[in-house]
Amino acid sequence: HVEPCPSSTNLTFLNAHFAQFMYRCKRHPDIDSDCMPLFLRPVVQEDAPALRAGFGALSSRSRFMRFLRPMQELSDDALAYLTRIDHCTHFAWLIGSGTQGIAVGRYVCTKEEPHKAEVAITVLDSFQGLGLSSLLLWALSHVAHKNG
Repeated sequence: HVEPCPSSTNLTFLNAHFAQFMYRCKRHPDIDSDCMPLFLRPVVQEDAPALRAGFGALSSRSRFMRFLRPMQELSDDALAYLTRIDHCTHFAWLIGSGTQGIAVGRYVCTKEEPHKAEVAITVLDSFQGLGLSSLLLWALSHVAHKNG
């Protein structure tokens, strides 16, 4: 039995995948005060301004590592592609703290082999090295498995 993929307008699905938690930083795992409150939720179309701002905050090296080419700005078409997703063959998680988005991880299934996907993870420079990419990869693999 294969369940249909949730649509991006399925608020029940989106709300069920929202989590708030305290994250113990990888740099100092034994220090209780080295925790930060984070949230994890799917990316939605309304995140476009935040993704544009996050892109602007990335170093040129981080932009290159994510897009594999130099990019000075995120075009409107690229922004639409990154935020208008179906939450099945194209799924993206957003990690944030307070009102700031700090990391995005996504998978996009290939058209030739729909059970395979390409993965991309971006973390703001000031939050790199804390293990957020590992957390995003784990969350992406969970959703990809559930989506088939």
